[in-house]
Amino acid sequence: MPSSIQATVLIADNDFIYRNYLEKIIRSIQAVSSVLKAETAEQALDLLSENPACSIAVIACRTEKINAAALAREIKIKYPNINIIALSYAADYFTVIEMIESGALTFIVKGSTRSDYCEVVTSAINNKAWFSPAVAQYIVHNIHHDNQYSTLKKSASEDKFKILRLVCMDLTSQEIYEKTGIKKRTVEGHRSDLIKEFNVRSPIGLGIEVIRRGIINIDEINTVKKEILEKEKKKKKK
Repeated sequence: MPSSIQATVLIADNDFIYRNYLEKIIRSIQAVSSVLKAETAEQALDLLSENPACSIAVIACRTEKINAAALAREIKIKYPNINIIALSYAADYFTVIEMIESGALTFIVKGSTRSDYCEVVTSAINNKAWFSPAVAQYIVHNIHHDNQYSTLKKSASEDKFKILRLVCMDLTSQEIYEKTGIKKRTVEGHRSDLIKEFNVRSPIGLGIEVIRRGIINIDEINTVKKEILEKEKKKKKK
């Protein structure tokens, strides 16, 4: 979504105090024009039907009046262009994966800093996934190596692993093609195979899963980022 477009954001949370607290933060974001507030899933869906311009939905997890995963799935079915931000007091793996698999673009923990809230909303407005440090730290700290995939690095092609790293960076097939020269059809084929192989439903879920399993680590992703930046610098010099 272009930054010039003013976004409407929905907050679905039955915690009155936190809902109002979030509203103040989100209203301070330059790219946000209005904020809608809902206490229940039914209210959230009603507000979305009345406000077709809404592009972001912040959904609180583990609340008495909202089944966050079910609401996320319904929103993605009825309004596929809405980007969902999952909001939770806990960053446990089950909740993170459940929300991502239900259609959430990103995930943030309640109690995050004001700047983190602004960052996650701004990223969602621009169709980019962003995870708060608390969530990223949890995923990394709960990494375990899975024997089922212990030979994946040995059998997979160099292109496949490069694609896997770039998928973890939330790049599209077109962006991966532009940065690596790997044909778009090849990128899409590897991406589809990997999603099936790891039994997940989305590229974001794939990224979380391979990092959690220890198949790819943050250092490997950062190495690829540096390689891409160096290539871009060389192109600019030319």
